[in-house]
Amino acid sequence: MSGLDAVLDQLADLVAEKLAGKLAPHGGASAPMVTPAEYAADHSIAPATVRAMIADGRLEAVRIGKRAWRIRRDAPIGVSATGRAAAGETPAVRARRILGGGR
Repeated sequence: MSGLDAVLDQLADLVAEKLAGKLAPHGGASAPMVTPAEYAADHSIAPATVRAMIADGRLEAVRIGKRAWRIRRDAPIGVSATGRAAAGETPAVRARRILGGGR
């Protein structure tokens, strides 16, 4: 094996490790995709809430065709670009966060 082949092998191993590290926190390419109704049932929320979270950017989803959506089963619920609170934040927690203080 030449020196160049050894370097290329090391580079390939390094790239594979980096890709595995980037995919692991997101469930990898094998994370199952589910419908909004299935996601809602898994997370004990209403399907209308899931659709609203998709619309305002709190939940990442992929459109299939004209009307169908698919969501990674383990997709996190985040804060929208408009700054709406993430699901699970109670009004009291939000008020403390906005007012900066409290108990």
